[in-house]
Amino acid sequence: MGPTATRKSLPAFWTEPAFAAGGLDLLWVDVAIAAMVRGDWSAFERRLTEGLASAARAHTDGLATDDAAVESAATAFRYDRDLISGAEINAWLEREGLSSRDWLAYFERDLLRRQYEHDLEHTIDQHPSSTRQLLAAAHAEGVCSGQFDRFARELAQRIALAVSADQDVLAPDCAPAAGEERDTDRLGHVHRHWLEGQADDDVRWRFGRALRIERAYEQAAASVATANELQSLLEARQINWTHLTLESLSLATEHAAREALLCLTLDGLSLDDVGLLARQSITRAAGFLEDLPAEWRVPLLSAEAGQPIGPLPAGERFDVAIVTGHVAPQLDDPRVHARARSAAVAGAAERAAHALVRWPAVT
Repeated sequence: MGPTATRKSLPAFWTEPAFAAGGLDLLWVDVAIAAMVRGDWSAFERRLTEGLASAARAHTDGLATDDAAVESAATAFRYDRDLISGAEINAWLEREGLSSRDWLAYFERDLLRRQYEHDLEHTIDQHPSSTRQLLAAAHAEGVCSGQFDRFARELAQRIALAVSADQDVLAPDCAPAAGEERDTDRLGHVHRHWLEGQADDDVRWRFGRALRIERAYEQAAASVATANELQSLLEARQINWTHLTLESLSLATEHAAREALLCLTLDGLSLDDVGLLARQSITRAAGFLEDLPAEWRVPLLSAEAGQPIGPLPAGERFDVAIVTGHVAPQLDDPRVHARARSAAVAGAAERAAHALVRWPAVT
């Protein structure tokens, strides 16, 4: 891979436009601040902290970098984004303001975080990250993970839905709401280390606007999620929102799963019995059909209660499952109501954003 431009510092990245709404540019700092207001930023910071701590621990432990695994992850990233040639990936790095070193370091952190995933609390305690380290790694982490793009789209849709409800959340002279200054000061204090180089007054004003956007969005969302809209969505998604309870047994090979299925259907053994024979524990789970693997949905939905099903592909393994219950969706079920409301609001916000938001052209 050829050389790339000097990486872009986080303060410089913050000042670039992420998208335009209503003719006004929203900067990446606005995207980050909105995520902080929503409470979504903490998960990003936590994951980055885990990765940095894992990399530091690997260095202390003398653990050599798995160059082949890093290269494989980088290759998968490139093909997912149609960055096939060296020129294409170099152009992408140039556009994003990333060095190839920082790009590859992202994959190394991600691999090491998974390697230490069962001991992350101890890893973080023993290898805490400094603010300098967080700031140095955040740009690559946010861009390569796709998290910054997700944050941007979340903010764009919130603004668009609020504007579609005739709420002028982008006006520069909006009066602060009651308690807003207190919330602004608190959030600014908690996240100040991320906003290096930003003037205090400007940070305070942007936090205030983000708070107003969030309040306006919640009001607009309430007007969208009407009883009629929720009922219409329920009727359209009766199958996907069916709630299942099931028991499953995971086995290493398809042949082993077929043998287990024969033990259940021909020998009359219970799933617990087969689990003991296979020295594998039984997993008991519940969830909506649409959240299950696509290959599982048809056989699980059509199965009678107590009927063994399999083999069901599960990554590199195979499962045998038994459905213990089907529950048709009803709006008086809080889980279904929440899902219907989320779908109604997301659909309205996406339509509003399509009409209002303009994204930077990719060159």
